[in-house]
This record gives sequence, C-alpha cells and structure tokens, in this order.
Amino acid sequence: WTARNTTNKDWISISWSSTLGVLVACNNNKSVTATDPNIMYSRDGINWYDLVLTGTTNNFHFGLCWAGKLGVFAMVSYQTSNPQVLISTEFNNFKY
Repeated sequence: WTARNTTNKDWISISWSSTLGVLVACNNNKSVTATDPNIMYSRDGINWYDLVLTGTTNNFHFGLCWAGKLGVFAMVSYQTSNPQVLISTEFNNFKY
C-alpha cells in the first residue's frame, strides 16, 4: 500500500467504474459549507481531486457503488432524518 494525500475527511466508501475509468470516493463528514468537498475521484489511483456536489450541503454520505448494468453510481445519504439515494451516470453530477 502507498499512502496518497487527500483532504482531511472521513473517506468511507470507494467504487471503481471500468466504463468511465474512474475511482470515486465519498465521505461521511457533514459538509458545513457549499464549497466543502464530499466526493473525490481519480483516474489513476495516484492523483486524487476533490469535488463539491451541489445540493448536498449538510449531508452525511455512507455508501457508494457503481452499477455497471444500469450505468450509474448510487450513493446513500442522510440529512436531518431524511435518508436519500443519489444517482449519477457520471461521477460529478449526483441527483436526488
């Protein structure tokens, strides 16, 4: 294993999409501002990039997976007693 530098978050789930050629990870830190990253991604596993998902402020993200047959990422989220599932055909535009 080789450690890589990332933002200081509780990265809890990671998923690989062979279709898109990308690793995507989500954290379960409650985002406190609209500019706080809640996703990071990498195309090579070495260089990681933060991504801020709009509309997910104050959410805890718990799990992420790639469903190859459906061609979507699915992410489970929780916001003040309101569980949610976010879906994305790419890794940068999750929708409720």
